Amino acid sequence: MRSGLRYYCDECIAYETQALSIRRLTKSTVTELIRNSRKNTDLLVALESQLTSRMLSEPDSPKRKKIAVDRQPTVAASVTLSGDPGSAAQQSISAAAQMVLRSKAKKDSVSECKGREILPHETPEKSAISNTLIIPTPHVDLTSGVPNETGSAAVNAVVPKPVTCVVPKTVTCVPQRKQIFVSRLNPDLSSLDITAYILHIYILIYLKKLDSFLQLYYQNTRGLQSKLTKLYTDSFSLSSHVIVFTETWLKPEVLSSEVFPSKYTTYRLDRPSRRGGGVLIAVDSELTSEVITSDEINDIEFLCIKLSLPGISIYITCSYIPPSSEFPTYANHLSAIQFISSKLSDRDQLIVLGDFNIPRATWSTVETSNILLPSTQHDFLDGLLDISLSQVNHVLNFLGRLLDLCFVSSPDCVCIARTSAITLPEDPYHPTLELTIDTGTKVYEVSEKIAKRIPCFRKANFALINSLIACSDWSNLYLSTNINEAVNIFYNILNEVFDTCVPTYYPKISNQPPWFNKELARLKNVKSRLYKKFRASGSQAAFSRYLSARSDFTVLNAQCYKKYLARCKTQFTLDPKQFYNFVNTKRKSSSYPSSLKFENSAASTDQAIADLFAQFFQTTYSTSNPPDQSYPYVIPKSNFICCPVISKSSLLLELQRVKPVYSPGPDGVPGCVLRYCAETLCRPLHKLFTLSLETSDFPHRWKESFVIPFHKKGSKLNACNYRGISKLSAIPKLFENIITPHLQHSCRSLISSCQHGFIKRRSTTTNLLEFT
Repeated sequence: MRSGLRYYCDECIAYETQALSIRRLTKSTVTELIRNSRKNTDLLVALESQLTSRMLSEPDSPKRKKIAVDRQPTVAASVTLSGDPGSAAQQSISAAAQMVLRSKAKKDSVSECKGREILPHETPEKSAISNTLIIPTPHVDLTSGVPNETGSAAVNAVVPKPVTCVVPKTVTCVPQRKQIFVSRLNPDLSSLDITAYILHIYILIYLKKLDSFLQLYYQNTRGLQSKLTKLYTDSFSLSSHVIVFTETWLKPEVLSSEVFPSKYTTYRLDRPSRRGGGVLIAVDSELTSEVITSDEINDIEFLCIKLSLPGISIYITCSYIPPSSEFPTYANHLSAIQFISSKLSDRDQLIVLGDFNIPRATWSTVETSNILLPSTQHDFLDGLLDISLSQVNHVLNFLGRLLDLCFVSSPDCVCIARTSAITLPEDPYHPTLELTIDTGTKVYEVSEKIAKRIPCFRKANFALINSLIACSDWSNLYLSTNINEAVNIFYNILNEVFDTCVPTYYPKISNQPPWFNKELARLKNVKSRLYKKFRASGSQAAFSRYLSARSDFTVLNAQCYKKYLARCKTQFTLDPKQFYNFVNTKRKSSSYPSSLKFENSAASTDQAIADLFAQFFQTTYSTSNPPDQSYPYVIPKSNFICCPVISKSSLLLELQRVKPVYSPGPDGVPGCVLRYCAETLCRPLHKLFTLSLETSDFPHRWKESFVIPFHKKGSKLNACNYRGISKLSAIPKLFENIITPHLQHSCRSLISSCQHGFIKRRSTTTNLLEFT
């Protein structure tokens, strides 16, 4: 099968052929055809006959527009068929598609894609199937009708630039959300071959991997202290990968979680005493980043972070040099930049940003390049040029000067332009800049994690669960004398019940703040769509529409945030968890680092980071027995602690007190099951607890726990700065709550009065009171 293209817009799909004007398959029919392709071949034959008769009998739409065009070299088009191409089902699909698509033949005409003007009654279908079609490149522009000698402008009128090659079978036109689907010429063909094939036919279309571009936003904020609330609320809707601020004026008392949410990893360098200054770099948390420190970087406002992308590293530095600074300050910044430059490999890139306050420097452009060269002598600028850095910022302030400079190691890979301030007011002395960096690789690595369905106990049928538990055969559990075997029987029965009564779903991770609503989401989408149109067209009208949409979103976002704060305050007694969740977001960040180090090991993937945490937490425990020690008090050697006896009535009472939590622990049984199924679970749990006490054996399954790393202080990139918090299952916690009062009563006379840790109504405070 030859390769080709299928084009669709948001409102319709139209197939253009050299000699055919053909109907489309409807959405419902195609969906049913594809869904049953592997199940029922006879159904395909019936659908084939039904579709063919319908297509042959249906008259032409009166609204269909046709134009006569001259023919250019053509491309064979097809749509990829799901499943094995050699299977009988797939051959039936292909045969059905051929019969449908070859009907309604009309020579020397081609249908024009004009949205709903072609077939307004049909639903857009983005996964329809087809056989080989011929797509011509006409001499006449389909939109304006202007003659076109090369045949390329007609394509550009339908398929806007730029076009993205996403996967070997897909080419996406991003600005207008239109797509071209490309199927393979043969099974051995690569995506590069398909890209070259399309470039050969559509000369003026520039195929570029848009996901290789890194978006960087730069602004001199002139102080963030009074703008933190607005920046925090608006940052949830930002799309920049990296945000660089100078003159933040922040103090160490301001937490980074108050500036940006966990969506960004924030790196800061503040002035500890004097007012002003300060630099900040915020990086998308999904990117692997780390701060670069060295003895070369001392007593200057200089910050450097390293982005680790597949096969390449990008170093981004931010500097602030106060006005009228002496040469030693510039020399220290130059030394720091030279140190970072020495770490670059062949493919790495270095981007030097900052407010360098060299107002007297003049710049001249280089022809056929975006590089600016200094026309005046300055040792700092000469030093940067000596290490092969080029200044690419050409955006002047309102005085016609350049205070904020941008030096890059690969000027051909960086495009810089002035942009509107995303959330903070712009300083006229320091225009806001946006950098588009071509990394040559994917910015985000494709996740290999397979989504796993998890049970939704909120929608569980607890009446049916109680009935099935009561009807289950528990005889093997009651007869078992091995606690681990009995526990396995218990969980096997419960899991079978859960499979029947508890629905499952794929978890969705939302990055939206708690005050977000549908109207805010709609305005955010409108704002993003208008911004893309402005970037594609560059017109002032598009920019005005974008500013209006952004203003509407900002106003509503601020109103929703105020209502959320008021709700947290007024509903504190009814819902204290919501209040403390808000407080915790301001006190600390809940995000984990994108890279981690422990001793001589480093990790940047989720699995490797988890293994490093496990390796560190394992070192905090000792497996050896402690040696014999002498104590200042006498320990009785012949005291006998009676084994507590658990009654069914007391167990039932404790089950009814369990908090109805819907999130399960490591054993998969949440607290809501224990609470709402207390009467039916009381007897089997009573057997397990009694057997564990009689055999003096705690089940292995109840020893499992989720260990959550909790950051204490210091760098988040160091595993030693975390402590582990264990999340136990609900059933062993219930067991602990039952036997703890018995053990405390029996051991009270054996515990020293000097013991304050892990004792009820005692703490470090009561321990200190012993010495005051």
